[in-house]
Formats: sequence, structure tokens, C-alpha cells
Amino acid sequence: MVVPWALGAIVVFGGGPPRRDPSRRALRTSRLALRTSRLASRVSRLALHARRRLTIVWLACVLGAAVTACGGSFGDLERMRRQPRADAYEATTAFADGKVLQAPPAGTVPRAAADTEPPTLTPALLAEGRERFAIYCAACHGAAGFGGSVVATNMVARRPPSLRSAAVRALAPRQLYAVVTHGFGVMPSYAAELTPRQRWAVVAYVGELQRTPAAGAAAVEDSLRALDIARVDSLRAARDSARARAARDTLAGRDTLAARDSLATTGDAPDGARDDGAPRAGGASRGGTR
Repeated sequence: MVVPWALGAIVVFGGGPPRRDPSRRALRTSRLALRTSRLASRVSRLALHARRRLTIVWLACVLGAAVTACGGSFGDLERMRRQPRADAYEATTAFADGKVLQAPPAGTVPRAAADTEPPTLTPALLAEGRERFAIYCAACHGAAGFGGSVVATNMVARRPPSLRSAAVRALAPRQLYAVVTHGFGVMPSYAAELTPRQRWAVVAYVGELQRTPAAGAAAVEDSLRALDIARVDSLRAARDSARARAARDTLAGRDTLAARDSLATTGDAPDGARDDGAPRAGGASRGGTR
């Protein structure tokens, strides 16, 4: 028997069992997954620490076994530092003459000496030198070696010299080779960029430039720009010389005035040196009565 008021309550509140919220279920699932991941991370860290401890223990065991095998000391390890060898200038039975130091085989030359020997001058060598010169040298010394490059125009303090000048012509080929190898002044070394043969090729091409006049538009432009640079340098030198001469004259005039003022102040100036009209000691002033 159903009580009427109970039936009314079922009708009012919708009836049936209560339903669970799906958002709470998803939140509970995510929390469970986060706890599981944290636990897995902690387990992996513990496993890593355990492997490290086992590795340390294994290394300690191996080292202990090695020490035990060596008799409890590292004396046998000294063999790597104290190896049996023959020192220089000592006697030995390894060679017939009984000497440790042996003379080089006949016909051999040092590597450095081999690099400094110029190769035979051939058209192929000149072509290689022309190519290397255009890449590494023309940027400063000009396309034809006159020194009229754009770089030289902007280098006011110290310009690249003309390779056709008398000073450069007086250099021997080995001296030019040494300049290319080691550098000179603000010019760096090109030993890393050019092989010994290529350096000799550049030296040979420079000699060819010195023996031939300017030919071609690039050579003419190089020579004309070099003349402009020389004119600008000459005008600058004349201006600097005039300024230095004027500065010296100014300093000399100041020194003369300072010396005159000093003598006038101390009263040691000779007769006629003082023009202020002051009376001399022991006499009357000029134009006055005795």
C-alpha cells in the first residue's frame, strides 16, 4: 500500500534513482592518471639510482681486483712511463755503426728547403700565378701591380706599394717569396691560402709584370689611379710640411718672447733691450736731466 503523500513526493522530484555527474568522473580519472604518472617517474628515478650504485660497486670491485693482481701497488703501471729506449748520442747495437743518431739517406733534403726551391718557369706556372695574383694580390696592389686599387685609395696611413717601383724591383725572388709567406708590415701572411708552388707562381708573375708595360683597360685604370694617389700623397705631404714649419716658427717666436720677458723682469736685459721707458739702476731715465 502506497501512501498518497509519498506518491506526490515521487511525482514532484522526478522519481527514479539519483544520477552521477560525468564531470566529476572525468576529474577523478585525471587525478588517478596523474598519480600513476608520478609513481612511475619515482620508480624510474629509483631504478636509475640503483643502477648507478651497482655501477660504482662494479668499478670498485674491478679496481680492487686490479690492485690485488698488481700486488697491492701501482708499480707495474710505471712501465708506460719508463720504457726501454735509446737516447740520443748513446751507443746501440741496433745499427752497424753503433750510433743511435743516423745520418739521412743520400739524396734527401729537408722539407723546408724543398719548399723554398723555385720551380721551373713555364707558361703553366705563369698562368697559375696570374690566377692567384688576381684573387689575393690585385685587391691591394692593383690589377697590373701599380698600386692603384680601391683598397689603396682608402688606406691613407700606409698604402700598398707599387710592385713596379724601384724598391720592389730590387728585391730578389726569394725575398718576395718570404714576404708572401710571412707577410710584411700591414700585409698578412698568405701561407695558409697559397701552397709553396702557388707562392712561387705569384713571384714569377710579379716578375713578368715588372718586365712588361701596362696593357689592357684594367692595367691602364690601375696606373691612372696610382698616379692620382701619388698626387694626393704629394699634396698631403706638402701641406703637412708647411704646417710643421709654421708650428716650429710659432714655437720659436713664443720662446723668443718668453726669453725677452724673463730678461726684462729680472733686470738683466742689456741697454736698448728694454723699451718700457723704466729708469736704469744708478742713472736717470732716457731724455731726463742728469
